[in-house]
Amino acid sequence: MAESRVSALLLRETLPTALRCLYHPFVYGIATGKLPLGSFKNYVGQDAFFLNAFASAYKSAGTMAQARGDSAGARQFQTLAEGVAEELKLHEAYATKWRVPHSQKYAL
Repeated sequence: MAESRVSALLLRETLPTALRCLYHPFVYGIATGKLPLGSFKNYVGQDAFFLNAFASAYKSAGTMAQARGDSAGARQFQTLAEGVAEELKLHEAYATKWRVPHSQKYAL
């Protein structure tokens, strides 16, 4: 019961921000299919850069957890790293489809 009250409170307090995000020109452009291709290419490159950093951090954390005898933690970080790897495959497919130059794929 307390969880639903916390969820309702959080929603009420963050609703204006959530709506601004939902109707941001970038998000709206993706939803309507009207986002300029150059903007999408830039997003793919930036997000891939971000995801690669997370993949590296998850792998390092998993290695450290395993070294400390935390097998459950190591498995959790492995699962997170695998999820990032799957998302990076999607980004690679987009990069290929939309001909994102390699130098743009992982640039900020």
